Amino acid sequence: GVRIVQVAAGGGLVRVAHSLLLTSTGRVLSFGTAQYGQLGHGYDAGSQLGDTLRPRYVEALKDEKCICVAAGELHSGAGTADGDVY
Repeated sequence: GVRIVQVAAGGGLVRVAHSLLLTSTGRVLSFGTAQYGQLGHGYDAGSQLGDTLRPRYVEALKDEKCICVAAGELHSGAGTADGDVY
């Protein structure tokens, strides 16, 4: 199975909530409200993204070894072992 070592929850506005999961191998998963692109699965200003109800890997970070995650009201962040922030 996948071992989760950190959980971050964001949101605050009515019906806007999302969560990030960090695995022991440095991968990041996200789920929840996606309308502003805060899940890291893409963003299209011309259309509203559908919510993601089950955790899904953030493919843009697949080649990074993340060591921490954070979630705010409408944004998310991940820090890597190399010192980069996404």
